[in-house]
Amino acid sequence: MVSAPAQGRSLSGAYLADDDITGRHRGQASWRHASRFNDSLSFRMNLNHVSDRAWFEDFGDSLTATAQPFVRSIPSLDATGSWWEASLMADAFQTIDQDISPSSEPYDRLPRAFFRGVRPLGERFEFQLDAEYARFDRKVGETGGRLDLYPRIELPLFRPGWYLTPSLGVRYTAWSLE
Repeated sequence: MVSAPAQGRSLSGAYLADDDITGRHRGQASWRHASRFNDSLSFRMNLNHVSDRAWFEDFGDSLTATAQPFVRSIPSLDATGSWWEASLMADAFQTIDQDISPSSEPYDRLPRAFFRGVRPLGERFEFQLDAEYARFDRKVGETGGRLDLYPRIELPLFRPGWYLTPSLGVRYTAWSLE
């Protein structure tokens, strides 16, 4: 389920005016925010941006930092109930690895909507539904949307030292390409 502090935010960045090597202004910014509006509704955001593809190569302080192929930004509105959870989010990438061609860049998911529900079905069974819609976009290549539905019935079996959950379901996935 969703976990977020009641309030939390941070803004960080770096700026270099008139870089001697590139001859231009360079910078990096990160804005993180989390809010919990009530027990069932929260908002999270992690926005990141760099001015140029060589930023982490020039200013990264570790191998992990200098080897980043992408900078990812994610805002998310999350809701939960007693038997369900849902999210509405966006997933955007800034490609910073110069060796990645435009046709190999990751797709932005703008938007992505997700729902998961679990309900008792009689005394021993559970009905579960996972549903997702995502719109995929990038500058080069196919774009479009995907609907994914996975309803199923499960029989959770628990005993001391083991568990088994047989299930019966069907997955439906539909693409709409442009």
